[in-house]
Amino acid sequence: MVAVAPEIEQAIYYLDQVEFGRIDHTLAVERQLLRSRFELNSLIDSPLNWLSLQDEFERWRQEYRRAYLEDHTERQERNRLLQRQVDQSTIRVHQIQLLEQVEAIRLDSDVDVAALWKETIQLFTVCENDGAGISLIDSPACPECHGRLGQPTNHTDILDMISEIDQIFIGYRDRLASVSSELVLKSGNSDQLQSLFRLNSAGDLSDLANVLDDKVISFLNELFGKSNESSGNNGDWASPHS
Repeated sequence: MVAVAPEIEQAIYYLDQVEFGRIDHTLAVERQLLRSRFELNSLIDSPLNWLSLQDEFERWRQEYRRAYLEDHTERQERNRLLQRQVDQSTIRVHQIQLLEQVEAIRLDSDVDVAALWKETIQLFTVCENDGAGISLIDSPACPECHGRLGQPTNHTDILDMISEIDQIFIGYRDRLASVSSELVLKSGNSDQLQSLFRLNSAGDLSDLANVLDDKVISFLNELFGKSNESSGNNGDWASPHS
């Protein structure tokens, strides 16, 4: 019976390594009860006890694997959805950095949005392991993400930051439209109706926030009377023939 000692030790090690996101999970309670019956010396001395306990352990491990893979898949899908939001917000952060270069609409803020965003998402990853890559035979967790069964998905810091980025971006976009509209109203044209039509068109300039690049930024600075001399000539961008 001493020959089965390694199997018993492996089962004990497995049970000791299992971690749950919730201690009240049904399988967590069952694990605790099962583990309390594992005493190496007594099992070595009682072969029948080990055979019975081994069957219970294998049934528990199969149920644990089924539940773990289901939980892992759900967490993976949620994280993939969040990853798409992260990718979109990363684009937004870059747009905000460009909008900050337009002096006429620059907002006074000491917050480095790009640095804060990078810090917020630096530990976020999406596990790409599927069921085929998670055997849960020698180890009770995914070898890539080491996720725990029942572990709550807690990315409130990322979601809060995404919301803040959206608000900053909307603020810049609206301010861009407002400054553009004010520029139209202050033009020398005294025809109020014509100004109204031009004002309506100026409101569409808010969409520029979605097509920003260095040439657009330089054009806007020139348009608002804050041209950046180092940006070069931007007449091509403003031309209807470009």
